[in-house]
Amino acid sequence: MKRWIPLCTLVGALLFNLPVTAQGGVEIILNGETTSVSAGTTLTDLITRLDRDPDNVDVTLNGNEVDESEFDNTTARAGDRISIVEDDTYSRITYAVGVGVVNADQDLLNDETETYFTANLRVAFADPDKNKGGDRGLRGYAEPEIAVWESDLVSDTLIGVNLIGVYPYNKSEFFMGAGIGVHQIESAALQSGDLLLAEVDESTLGFNAHFGMDFHMSQSASFFGGLRFDVLDDERNTVEHKIYVGVRFSP
Repeated sequence: MKRWIPLCTLVGALLFNLPVTAQGGVEIILNGETTSVSAGTTLTDLITRLDRDPDNVDVTLNGNEVDESEFDNTTARAGDRISIVEDDTYSRITYAVGVGVVNADQDLLNDETETYFTANLRVAFADPDKNKGGDRGLRGYAEPEIAVWESDLVSDTLIGVNLIGVYPYNKSEFFMGAGIGVHQIESAALQSGDLLLAEVDESTLGFNAHFGMDFHMSQSASFFGGLRFDVLDDERNTVEHKIYVGVRFSP
């Protein structure tokens, strides 16, 4: 009787046009590619196999969306067409606030630092929902920003815009960017006896480069940290070194 089982399986596959593999495996179409999996493989197994976060994926089975509560109970069958992609809706538009320290002297290690505050808005260049297919490559954003820091003698208010590249990986994202902005500098020069000698109020262009990491706390919030360098187009070519952390939200 046992020898008839493989024959019946083959006949059934031919009649119903279902692909089969040896040793109890089945062939499915996963994100557009034919893939062999063992019998009994669940959607959760496939999500783990793709190194995805079950809380942050969209899954469709033969064109029908599968709810997250069914991932453990849904088994892949021969011929199934399964799509598992990251749910990027949270990253279309984000808002962020951050705080850090800034050193505006050429001697980064020996000079004092001041508290630095920043806020920005990120807008994706393309709607992630229109480009789902399992690609986890670099995504681009425009990032308008405002930032301010102040010491006893100098204050700097920045309004600018950055171009950001983000590479997602599981529950974290690496970002890097560059931008341009206007720095409104207010400074005071003092002579002996703390007598105010002069006040300077000027605007100057600045260019920056920065990089860092986001760590997702939920689908709508993440914690981030980064390093940044602003080069001002003033007489001293001042370089502002910044280290900052913050929280990013999506609506």
